Amino acid sequence: MHLEELDDPQKFADEGVKVITWQEYASRLHELKDEITRYWLG
Repeated sequence: MHLEELDDPQKFADEGVKVITWQEYASRLHELKDEITRYWLG
């Protein structure tokens, strides 16, 4: 991430860069962890 992105995240979102919230990021991280755990135990 560049400093410019922190200054104006919407500008980068408009240019096609996907900006996600920390909540979305954490949720996806938990999903990935669950998938790995299922695979590991499966």
